[in-house]
Amino acid sequence: MASFFTAIFDPLINRTKIKVSELLLSGLTIIGISLIFHFDSSFKIGIILGVISPAFASLYTIYNQKLVRTYDSKLINYYQMISGTVGLRLMLPIYLHYFPEKSIFPDLKNTIYLFLLAGFCTVFI
Repeated sequence: MASFFTAIFDPLINRTKIKVSELLLSGLTIIGISLIFHFDSSFKIGIILGVISPAFASLYTIYNQKLVRTYDSKLINYYQMISGTVGLRLMLPIYLHYFPEKSIFPDLKNTIYLFLLAGFCTVFI
């Protein structure tokens, strides 16, 4: 799905020619999602979020490519991490208002899973 949005957004933002082959191949993804949505509409919100998320991911990738040409990648990463942390911190009270939880901290079992996930997905790969 992100390839579809990249095929659309990249020519618009960078003022390049639209590649028809990318649009046609990415169109297969759209056909698949529409088939799923047609046969089972009970996951309507999830499918809509699953379409919106790749749109933002492709915009992120396109603008990141433009920024890396001008600025140091470590500086860009630093600002992205800081703004993500601040943004999530500001949204946490709103999230907890609509989805209350007993505790926002993981228990021991989930902490072990998080360390395993972090170890295998970032350190060992």
